[in-house]
Amino acid sequence: MNHDALFKMLLKTPTILQGFFEAFLPDAEGFIDFGVLEFVDKELFTSGRKRRTGDLLVKTRFRGERTGFLIHLEHQAQPDTNLPRRMLEYFTLDWIEYDLPVYPIAVLTGRGAAAVHLSPLAVDFPNKKAPEPSRGFEIAAGNR
Repeated sequence: MNHDALFKMLLKTPTILQGFFEAFLPDAEGFIDFGVLEFVDKELFTSGRKRRTGDLLVKTRFRGERTGFLIHLEHQAQPDTNLPRRMLEYFTLDWIEYDLPVYPIAVLTGRGAAAVHLSPLAVDFPNKKAPEPSRGFEIAAGNR
């Protein structure tokens, strides 16, 4: 069994998934309702009809609330400098398809997978870096 298949099989077990969050993401574990977990279809298509399949997509709720959200877990055992772009693509496709907030997580496990320098996904322009979370989005108004 390869790493991806084992990762998916293990984390589809609710108690193991909760243990994963307790061990590695305790802040997130505190707001996830592990009594409400639905593993959903993770195969989506881009606007150019390219098939995209993430590793694990879980629909859940915020603990003590009725508001739902998605957790996207992506396992990466090999170095991949394209991982930030792929995560952004999955995030966008999941959000559009399910109309729910998405909590994306990349799990780097293989030798060298975490050693690859993953810079934040941003593009440098002469006047700013985009996206620039601290400033939000710029709005161009036609009636200035």
